[in-house]
Order: sequence, then C-alpha cells, then structure tokens
Amino acid sequence: MKRETQVVDFWESTSKQKNLKSYIISRMLDSVPSRTLSQKGKYAVKESAVSCGVDAGEVLFGKRNEIAQKLIELAYHIYGK
Repeated sequence: MKRETQVVDFWESTSKQKNLKSYIISRMLDSVPSRTLSQKGKYAVKESAVSCGVDAGEVLFGKRNEIAQKLIELAYHIYGK
C-alpha cells in the first residue's frame, strides 16, 4: 500500500485509487476460506492462511467495499500529503 500511494498523483487520480481498492478486495477474498461442494453433497471448508468462520467470511464479502475504502482512507492519513 505504501508503494502504491507514493506514486505521483495517486491521491488526485481516482483510477489509481480504484485499482488499489480492487487489489485490496481481491487479496481479502483470496484469504477467506471458500466453500466447495464435496462428493457427498455437503459443504467442506477449504484450508486457507486465514482461519475464519463461514459467518465471518460472509460478513467480509458483504462489507468488502467499505473495508477497502477504510483502508485507503487510513493510508491517506499515514502516507498522504
């Protein structure tokens, strides 16, 4: 995040900010265990580096845009002008 926010005109460029937001969202969703249909028809939780429950994963998915926006706002206060 530090490297991306130090790019020239990052804070004035909405497209650069959207790209970072998309990257943050994709990394968040990659870290959530995904449910896959097993052979017996039941859901099995795939192992992941981050362990969170199904409910937490659904909450994260539902709030992904808000979380990414808050992280960018926090980066502005840390790395901004």
